[in-house]
Amino acid sequence: MWRFESGRAVLVAYEVYRGPKNQCGRIPGVFGRSDFAVAIVVAIAFLVHCVGLSFDKVCQVLTFFQQLRLPKAQADALLRQLSRHWEKDFDTLCTLLAHSAVVHADETRGA
Repeated sequence: MWRFESGRAVLVAYEVYRGPKNQCGRIPGVFGRSDFAVAIVVAIAFLVHCVGLSFDKVCQVLTFFQQLRLPKAQADALLRQLSRHWEKDFDTLCTLLAHSAVVHADETRGA
């Protein structure tokens, strides 16, 4: 599975065992059966939605800075997976972002 370590993407191997009641083991910070950590998926989302980069440019940025070669279709699939995972929390996330913007504006008002 791919994770960021010291600013670079590294492939990390995990041994995942079933629990005492035969429940599936889980790797922390990973969506389901994904090969990518949440940090990588959130970085892609930030570059696409906040910075406004295309998938082609996001893939180039990840290759250049983190040495992570990611096809455009994979980046799109990861964002779709993130949206499905966070869909139920979307309203809460929007509220938290709005509150953080108000707090930031209030804290920087006198500066």
